[in-house]
Amino acid sequence: MDHIDELAAAAVRDAYKSAGVTIDKLSEDTGISFTTLKRRLSGRTSFRLDELVRIAQALDVPFSDLVPELDATRGVA
Repeated sequence: MDHIDELAAAAVRDAYKSAGVTIDKLSEDTGISFTTLKRRLSGRTSFRLDELVRIAQALDVPFSDLVPELDATRGVA
């Protein structure tokens, strides 16, 4: 798994836990299957852009909170 994928997975984990939402509820609210969410959160597969958008909307957090900041000189911050 790429470093950026690890950071995105960690950001999603932090966001849903901070919101007091379970993976089951997040799956229901986003239309992303439970199995797919588990794979994404464990790092076995990468989040797609549309999934991150749906997660941000479901958790009522800015999309930017779920996407690692990029540093043009070094890559992922």
